[in-house]
Amino acid sequence: MAETTIMNVAGTFSVGLDAQAQWICRDDNDHYWSVVRDTTGNLRVYKSINSGATWLLKKTVTNADFSGGNPLPTDKFQLVNCTGQNMIYLRIVGLTNKYLNYSWKFNVTADTNQKGMDAVKMTVSYSDVNTYGCMAWDAANSRLLVIAYTPSPGTDTNYGEINLSTNTISNTSSVGGGDGVQRYAYYINPTDGYGYEVFALGNGIVYLHKKKNGASDYGNNLLTFNANWGSPITWLNMGVITDSNGDPIFYALYYHSSYYRIRVQRHNKSDLSLHVDDNYVVGLILPEICNMTIDGNDNLYFLLTKGEDQEAYSIKYDWSTFAETKISSDNDGQLVVPEIRVPATSTTLLLTYQATA
Repeated sequence: MAETTIMNVAGTFSVGLDAQAQWICRDDNDHYWSVVRDTTGNLRVYKSINSGATWLLKKTVTNADFSGGNPLPTDKFQLVNCTGQNMIYLRIVGLTNKYLNYSWKFNVTADTNQKGMDAVKMTVSYSDVNTYGCMAWDAANSRLLVIAYTPSPGTDTNYGEINLSTNTISNTSSVGGGDGVQRYAYYINPTDGYGYEVFALGNGIVYLHKKKNGASDYGNNLLTFNANWGSPITWLNMGVITDSNGDPIFYALYYHSSYYRIRVQRHNKSDLSLHVDDNYVVGLILPEICNMTIDGNDNLYFLLTKGEDQEAYSIKYDWSTFAETKISSDNDGQLVVPEIRVPATSTTLLLTYQATA
């Protein structure tokens, strides 16, 4: 594994286990991009044109870049490649005004950048909806979607489309299914545009939803899988992704019988029938962060910072066995975040982590 220091003034902060962090990606030219929060609370966006050997600062995003408030410092930011648009998109949600969206756009061919959204609300049934949630590029329909939930009164899950030209959020819809304590993850299959959502209830029931992919109904269910894993179970985080065939895979990090565990399931994209159900014991102490990604051979990787030693680990799953590897070389590998790229064309995975020692 090759490691490169992107910058040495990374800010110390934390994110929730259920955060949908996306801090590294590749553009259509296979150049690498990453966003890092520095010690002043600003966000720095870097680009590498030599497979990560060196990194060039492209933009330092500050509060002065926006007129609609002060979103920084924050731990709520995401970086994605808008496939086919020559665009890397950075979305920012402030810590205090969680219903306001900000963004910065990078044209990778013209090598220019400009402001996108500036204090934009996601207007749904409640005006002050918590809009962090997760952002995903729908390559099949060339649109950037965002999912969020209303924490209070907590009766809605909200969907919207970020317009790249007008810097607005349109086609917003609101559907039932949130109570403020459920864990959500949303992912869009780039080959057919169908969305997949997972969430859990406190009684051990997990739901996998396949969403419609129409312009105005992507918040509505097409298929639902209901798994009862029993209780008592404490849900900590969930994620969903698709493999090269488009079949959805979801995992859950949870606490049960004195251990923190990962459970993974693979489903058929046509009817959500269950194909694989497996699990792995992570340890006795709560991990700080956990995310899932996939390589070009459809092997899964769970990237997490272990509670036992604060180091970054990769747990590879080849659909037969789990293999655990420490990544951070005794450097306190906090906030380890992988690239999510499907269908992956390489067995090389990108990830970032914060070395605090």
